[in-house]
Amino acid sequence: MLDSGPNYVFGTRRRMFEDGGARYLTFVVTQNCNLACKYCYVTHKNAHGRMSFDTARRAVDFFLSQDFPQDSVVWDFIGGEPLLEIQLIDQICDYIKVESYRRNHKWKDRYLINMSTNGVLYDSKPVQTFIAKNREKVNFGLTIDGIKAKHDANRVYPDGSGSYEDVIRSVRLWSQQFPEAVTKVTVASDDLPYLYESIVHLWNLGLRDVPANVVYEDVWKPGDDQILEVQLKELADYVIDNKLWNKVRCTFFTDTIGFPNKREYLYSNACGAGRSIAVDHTGSLYPCLRFIGYSLNNKNGYTVGHIDRGFDQDKIRAFEALTLLAQSKQECIECPIAFGCTWCQGWNYDSAPSETIYHRSTAICRMHKARIRANEYYWGRLARETGMRRPQQEQGKWLRHLFIMASDDAVVHCSYENKSTDFTLIDVSHLIAGLRFAEREFFRPVILHSKSGERLLIPSPYDPLHIVSGDKACADSEIAVHENTVQDSVSTDTSILIVDNGLIPAIGDLTSKLLDQSRRVNLVLRDPGSLSPHDLVMYEEQLKLVARKLLSLRSAGIKKEVSAITDRFELGEPEDCGAGVSSLTLAPNGRLYLCPAFYLEDKGSFVGTPVDGIDMNKVEMCTRKKAPLCQDCQAFSCRRCLYLGRKYTLQMNVPSKAQCTTGLVELRVSAWMARQIEKVGPDWVSVAEKDELLDPLERLFSRTRLVGAGAL
Repeated sequence: MLDSGPNYVFGTRRRMFEDGGARYLTFVVTQNCNLACKYCYVTHKNAHGRMSFDTARRAVDFFLSQDFPQDSVVWDFIGGEPLLEIQLIDQICDYIKVESYRRNHKWKDRYLINMSTNGVLYDSKPVQTFIAKNREKVNFGLTIDGIKAKHDANRVYPDGSGSYEDVIRSVRLWSQQFPEAVTKVTVASDDLPYLYESIVHLWNLGLRDVPANVVYEDVWKPGDDQILEVQLKELADYVIDNKLWNKVRCTFFTDTIGFPNKREYLYSNACGAGRSIAVDHTGSLYPCLRFIGYSLNNKNGYTVGHIDRGFDQDKIRAFEALTLLAQSKQECIECPIAFGCTWCQGWNYDSAPSETIYHRSTAICRMHKARIRANEYYWGRLARETGMRRPQQEQGKWLRHLFIMASDDAVVHCSYENKSTDFTLIDVSHLIAGLRFAEREFFRPVILHSKSGERLLIPSPYDPLHIVSGDKACADSEIAVHENTVQDSVSTDTSILIVDNGLIPAIGDLTSKLLDQSRRVNLVLRDPGSLSPHDLVMYEEQLKLVARKLLSLRSAGIKKEVSAITDRFELGEPEDCGAGVSSLTLAPNGRLYLCPAFYLEDKGSFVGTPVDGIDMNKVEMCTRKKAPLCQDCQAFSCRRCLYLGRKYTLQMNVPSKAQCTTGLVELRVSAWMARQIEKVGPDWVSVAEKDELLDPLERLFSRTRLVGAGAL
């Protein structure tokens, strides 16, 4: 039975055997096949590469003698077409079961027999006998690509005739025997137009869980990504129109994909090559079957040992060290929608310009982007029509945002003032162009509504985040803005509190009131660049009052957030304002700016347009890498405001001393609160408590002095 996930199934991952923690051991029992599928990665099928039982027996003995850390195993059989050798597989499985019990091996009861088959021979008597014999421990992945036209476009016999009629007969039997049966749909360029209809066809056959992916190889033609996007959006419409979101799955839609790479992902590998092991008919061991010569076109087979000699640990070591960071281009590492873009390590190796495995093919880049656009369409429509959303922790935190100023008098959301009284709404042509830009470049629209109260209506299918002024009801909004006051009538998940410097003594009281009606408060000082030493002392005292309020709530089991204090607990790395990097602003004149402040101060300072895109030369100084005082700073709650930097130092990438000091005051209060929560705080706490960190410029000076001393 499908597990329902949050409130939906369509968009969640299915549970795997042992939650994916089992050891995968693959036996390539034959390199022969009774089909000649056009997109198959096994490009050198042959009738000679057949495994003998003696080789298989020695392989089983070898695997059972290894000290693998996994407590369970998947004994995987593949080809070619493995069912051509069903008698051999039956013999091997019998030996595995007997020998595992004889050795009292930890895998003797915790195993799964897995086979990937084209289905042509599935209903044969030998296969059915094998199933009856191993019923509770066997799993078949039977491949049917969808409707007859799609299936027969690629999955053909050697004479070119389609295999659909033979396979569909097996599918009906297979789905009866295995009600939770999972098929595998592979999508190539020629059959893209059949994708939507094919997935629906499989669901109607009773296969409610359909893993699917595009081929990793470089086969994609111009325009294929557009076809894929249209097909997937039609599939999303079908699911929502027929209320199937809690009944079916297709892995093209997943609720965790389409976000930037988190730090921990950079040190992982999307492919299991090296952690899984394949053995061929000669007894040679490979990181996976894609490294065997029969599936390579440009390279020789890549062995990592032999069953008679054991593993070559140094060769295995190269795979264990293989990470996303080590094999990816910088544009992939920094891609705003990187998560969910996977790869095949074998294809990476085969397509590499040298013998390295530390190369990543980007052949599916455009296809991944099309998939993410379709996912955003689905989640947006699902939220509007049902109220269901992806998990909150994945929303907003990792997405890029396009702030859309509804009018010149749009509500303020950060450290700038807007004195304009022009509430003429943005022209609809500019709005549509901006929304299309956001969709194309993976920005989430954020509407900064007019202070006049006039609402900007966003056409379907876009899923905006609303920001409204504090004196307006916000039932359909997610963020309320409060400037120097708190309206008791406004209650929302997140509130923004913007405070002028003269009201610093009221911060504790204002924030406390907001915490009574909001889960999170984003505290913004209007102009931290002009704070006096007395202001900073008062600011620290007020933050201490807020921290005590947070501690009091925690003692009652209520966890709430205030950006200036608690963000340092939650963030593993600094989270800047993002202007020019993770956020842009569409102004009422239809142009793109780093943020609303730049538009309000100088309308000529635009950095691009929705049609022409961004002038990268105008945003090169926006990243933290270009900010020498900010690179190693521990004050993660500091938003490193580019606008204030330019205002006080004339340079966007250099904050004023008061800005830095304000951020470090916030850091010190975060450290104080951390001490109250934990007897021993994390490393940053002791660093934050050192007085010499009050100005990051001093750190830079000290390094310069050390370099100079060394030179002398």
